[in-house]
Amino acid sequence: MSLSGSNLQQLMADTAQDAAAYAAEEFSIQLDHSVASIGLIDDLILSARDKYGEHVHDSKIIFTLCNMFGAYVGEIYRAQYGGSWVYDETKATSPSVFLQHGDYTFAFPGIVYQRLINDQNLSVRLYYEEAVANSITKQ
Repeated sequence: MSLSGSNLQQLMADTAQDAAAYAAEEFSIQLDHSVASIGLIDDLILSARDKYGEHVHDSKIIFTLCNMFGAYVGEIYRAQYGGSWVYDETKATSPSVFLQHGDYTFAFPGIVYQRLINDQNLSVRLYYEEAVANSITKQ
């Protein structure tokens, strides 16, 4: 599967909308696409982890949650600072999506994965803040 250009940009924008709908339907949390709402993503990841319990390791659940919440955070970044989504197929068994802005690529879905599966102390909000700091420093 190859994604690029405007198709990928639209897919990620739509996926960010899906994250807001999921948060509202499953947890009664309103995501308003503001920078302030990124802190809610950290909470939602842990809530989803609790909701799915031992099934959280199911590859479909992981894929869906990581891409939804990663797209949501990435789209907030794009609205503020620009950038474009890149689909990396160098690892055929586990392709990845990154947000590229200038010389930097940001793994927003990847940090969601890390918080969901490996380290619940990681913060998507702090990762976003570091991405912004790197972007501003480079300009």
